[in-house]
Amino acid sequence: MAASPTNATSAPAAPQGAGGLPQFDSAWWPGEMVWFSIIFLVMFILMARVFAPRIAGAIAEREERISGDIARARALKEQAEAQAAAAEAEMAQARARAQGLASEAKARVQAEAAARQAAEEAVLAQTLAAAETAIRA
Repeated sequence: MAASPTNATSAPAAPQGAGGLPQFDSAWWPGEMVWFSIIFLVMFILMARVFAPRIAGAIAEREERISGDIARARALKEQAEAQAAAAEAEMAQARARAQGLASEAKARVQAEAAARQAAEEAVLAQTLAAAETAIRA
């Protein structure tokens, strides 16, 4: 028996009542609601008992690390400011010592110059006095 060409190439007939996607068929909805509720409950429990505490722990650990880093940075900043103040005080002392040494050296040089000038004036006064006596004579 030969098969008719129309029967061999035709698609199988769809069952009666199955017209489209099963999600839109209201006969499937009660079962889908049950499975949706079960999956939702399992996911909710997993999120509440497993994932949320891990995330909260990671966030808390990160906040602690950040606050610790900030505290260390503040301590280092205070230490650096203290060292800068100490260095500034040392610079001020060195500047004062340098100015003191410069003023002492200046006073010493002025005193030496005044002494030399006085000695030269004394020599000139003697020379002048000898010249005046020579002129009078």
